[in-house]
Amino acid sequence: MRKGTQRKDDLSIDGVIIADETTKAATFHRHFEGAYTPQTDRPNATFQLPEGSNFRLDIDQVQKAVKSQSSERAAGVCGRPSELYKFGSTNLHRCLLLLFNLMLSTMTAPRDFTTSILVPIFKTGKPRGMCSSFRPASLLCMARKIMTSALLSASRPEFDNFIGPRQTAFKKGHCTTDCVFAVKTITEKALVGDWDCSIALLDMSQTFDTVYRNKLLEVLQEALGSDKANAIMLLFETHKRK
Repeated sequence: MRKGTQRKDDLSIDGVIIADETTKAATFHRHFEGAYTPQTDRPNATFQLPEGSNFRLDIDQVQKAVKSQSSERAAGVCGRPSELYKFGSTNLHRCLLLLFNLMLSTMTAPRDFTTSILVPIFKTGKPRGMCSSFRPASLLCMARKIMTSALLSASRPEFDNFIGPRQTAFKKGHCTTDCVFAVKTITEKALVGDWDCSIALLDMSQTFDTVYRNKLLEVLQEALGSDKANAIMLLFETHKRK
């Protein structure tokens, strides 16, 4: 423990700053354990990943996913940055394709795909010294991120058709400007016309902290069919954090 001016990445107990990095990491670990889906919510005995999936990726989807990765980002447990893949040869991309399709055919994943590094990021404007003032970020294996992007790209047409035209957030080529304008217009008309008008606003700050896998699997199977849904759930079910 130490006393003094708190930095934004410091933790404190009763006003005393935790200086030991091991103690600090253990404190973060205990706090963030509850931020993720509890073990009891994982798919139960009524659902088991099949021995294999008939869905396969192709080289164009893999290369597109490689190019979409951001540069100068921290790597996960594999230690391989995105630049290694982005500037790699076609032979490297074909090796990735073979690996991904082998995973889909066997429903198994390499060790680097199953672990992420959890990093606490301070939320600007929040009080210092509290675990709740940090958001957890997972550093994933770069090859896993490429596979995820390839699966998303392969599933995009089904997702867009399932979601429909009214959903604008998190859709390529769409923005929420029209939605904000619609709310503004309705509010103005309600005020001028003396209407009864109610608006419900949702706090989205912790929307993605917890994922309920049973419901996610149900929605994915409805939107994509069993093969693609199982391919995506493979990445969920093999994921651990450290």
